[in-house]
Amino acid sequence: MPVTLDVPPGLEGTRYRVAAASATEVFALETQRASGLFEPASLEATVRLLAAERSSQTLTVAMFAPGTGVVIDGQELDALPSSVARTVRRGVEASQRTLADTIVRIDIPMDYVLDGHALHDLQLARPAPPLTVERRP
Repeated sequence: MPVTLDVPPGLEGTRYRVAAASATEVFALETQRASGLFEPASLEATVRLLAAERSSQTLTVAMFAPGTGVVIDGQELDALPSSVARTVRRGVEASQRTLADTIVRIDIPMDYVLDGHALHDLQLARPAPPLTVERRP
């Protein structure tokens, strides 16, 4: 079954990981990736956690980058400017730092129960320029 991820531009040169699994397994992965999300400090954060997709009949495909984000009061902050992110990461506990940041994620409802997962490393690069035919002297 082909799945297309709409990857934002400007991601060349960094290693990423693509995961495909049931929403149940991805939810369990989230407890490791951003454990601070599971320590809600407000009613809003608790409701967001309870509403998270976790059906074993949903295929989730997600792309992750090395973690630079933080979780504060149950809210993930992964799109901060780099200088702000470095300052904030220095001032928080390790449990509030993310091990990976979600770049893109899609959830696809399925008619059957999913079991298992696939993880693949990925590195994006710009397309090579077309080769030109050169003439010999």
